[in-house]
Amino acid sequence: MSISVLLVDDEPVLLDLASTYLTQAAGDIVIDTVDSGSAALEKIRHCTFDAVVSDYEMPGMNGIELLKKLKADSSTAPFILFTGRGREEVAIEALNNGAAFYLQKGGEARAQFAELIHKIREAVRRDRAERAAKETSRRMADILNFLPDPVIAIDDAGKLIVWNRAMEELTGVLRGDLLGKGNYEYAVPFYGKRRPLLLDLVLHPDEQLLTDGYTIKKRDGNLLIGECQITLPDGKKRMLWVKATRLHDADGKVTGAIEILRDVTERKRIIEERKRARQKLQKKNEEIVQANERLAETEKDLRQKNEELGQAFEEITTVEEELRQTFSELQESHRSLRESEEDYRLLVESLTDAVVVHTDGRILYGNPAALSLFKSASYEHLMQGSLWSYFGNGCAEEMMAMSRQVLDEGCVIPHLGSRIMRPDGTVVPVEITLCPTRHRGIGAVLAVLRDSTERQKYEEEIRAQTRDLERQAKALAQANRTITLMSTVTRHDILNQISALRGYLSLGKLLATDNTKLLSYMERQEAAAESIYHHILFTRDYKEIGERDPEWQDVRETFSRAILRSGASRVRFEIDATGTEIYADHMLEKVFYNLIDNSLRHGGHVTIIRISVSHREGSLILTYEDDGAGVPAAEKERIFRRGYGKNTGLGLFLAREILAITGIAIEENGEPGKGGRFTMTVPEGAYRCVKKETG
Repeated sequence: MSISVLLVDDEPVLLDLASTYLTQAAGDIVIDTVDSGSAALEKIRHCTFDAVVSDYEMPGMNGIELLKKLKADSSTAPFILFTGRGREEVAIEALNNGAAFYLQKGGEARAQFAELIHKIREAVRRDRAERAAKETSRRMADILNFLPDPVIAIDDAGKLIVWNRAMEELTGVLRGDLLGKGNYEYAVPFYGKRRPLLLDLVLHPDEQLLTDGYTIKKRDGNLLIGECQITLPDGKKRMLWVKATRLHDADGKVTGAIEILRDVTERKRIIEERKRARQKLQKKNEEIVQANERLAETEKDLRQKNEELGQAFEEITTVEEELRQTFSELQESHRSLRESEEDYRLLVESLTDAVVVHTDGRILYGNPAALSLFKSASYEHLMQGSLWSYFGNGCAEEMMAMSRQVLDEGCVIPHLGSRIMRPDGTVVPVEITLCPTRHRGIGAVLAVLRDSTERQKYEEEIRAQTRDLERQAKALAQANRTITLMSTVTRHDILNQISALRGYLSLGKLLATDNTKLLSYMERQEAAAESIYHHILFTRDYKEIGERDPEWQDVRETFSRAILRSGASRVRFEIDATGTEIYADHMLEKVFYNLIDNSLRHGGHVTIIRISVSHREGSLILTYEDDGAGVPAAEKERIFRRGYGKNTGLGLFLAREILAITGIAIEENGEPGKGGRFTMTVPEGAYRCVKKETG
């Protein structure tokens, strides 16, 4: 079956190159091309494709934005991001937004497109398999949904996969509210709480839970049949006959469990009524016998009651004495309460904050600070007016509403900002706290008011300074974004053209196999293009130095990531740096990778690489060693110069620049002929030991 693929790339050269390669190398792939994200959306609205392969950086709409729009339009075609932007965050964002695969441009053309063909076929194969599985699952769900008995099923992870229509009618809970949920959520409509059902106990047997909730009628291997009583959400009790067994796939593997229920409440009710009728007749006979026995005991009980009345009289006398004592204690409590009230009154009147007690704005009490705040001539003058009269229209309504809320809910409302107007027209900003209280036996509101004039003045000065700083920061950020954008766009365009050049050189070599001289020239051109490509990548890495704030990084974890990135499978690595973190630029992993790459390229037959830590004169010494050829004495400092070396001459230069960001020095001090040895001196304060949790 053929595979229709839509290629999206804004570079005509790369678009033509990819289309040519895919058409020639894969006979089952049919290619269609567009040069922008918007053109791709228009094409997909009128045509159907089995897969979409898109570049990342394109004008107007990048590859991630195209992917999001396709997903928003409910497109199910697999999406592959095929781009020269080899950044981890781009790959993560693409996969998080539903991309099937992420593939980076820039490698050897034949291998690169072979990998792309493989990814296309694999993505389409998965998509077709998922569609077939969903259709089969839908048909089975329709069958279960129309069974007359309630049916429930879960997968092997305990998540609900079937809740048919009869189950909805029994419980009143819709299927959409429970499908996909686990943690026994589906048991709540039956028991009002999460707990295992019979189908859970088929998957994970538990005799205690089984006998606790069910009456088991039959066991046959993985088949269980029993009865249980439940209370539905509408409060009605139901007796259910239950049958549960495991589900298996074609290979016999357990994939879940299914349970069928049948309401036998009415049948059980009839049985129970007959049983109760027989018990009632038996009980009547027993009551007649017991009545005769009670008549004989009545006389004895009357004699005992007389004795109890005598004892009760004595107890009443004792209680009377206790009441007299309690009354005396209450009198003493009232005296202590009056003294406490006097202490609190003195405390309130000495406060610098204004304290007012009111009901519906009628002032019942005000301390001396309240007289000063409101500029009242006397207590009588203060209490004759309404508290609301000191607030403007908007503030008065808010204070009324807040005061009602305090009385109705019994809550405290702290730090409420407002303004009061004194009789002379002066407006004073205040901070108010409201809480409920009682005044002479009635409910009231206690308001504490604090003059916030000075505080607001200081806050306004701080806000003005903050706005100035924000304007300066925005200007700097805009300038930095402009410079970064120009650098990124230029480097991206150059890399695209180099990728096209390398691709056409590879095609040319395939077509000029008989012309040795021409092949020689093309190989030199290919080497020159490769060198330019790595120099451009260096400028990208060099730009990122210091771009983000340094951070604490675990030496062992960072070096382990560099090992995985290097792909060195024939070298044994030893790491003696557990629990050590250093404060370095975010490109520390690049430093370790360049050291490993240097060993593999120039160390000869390297079999072991180790990294260890030690301390010297307050500094941390991070030592990197290999068992290769080592570095000649005359080259120990030159290898850190830009452009020096047999390859690009940039790796160790970049490593020194990255470490220097946080004051870390690096040097080569190994013995020639006995292996390379690089020491990195981390200054005091730029390293720490962290205890790692184990478990």
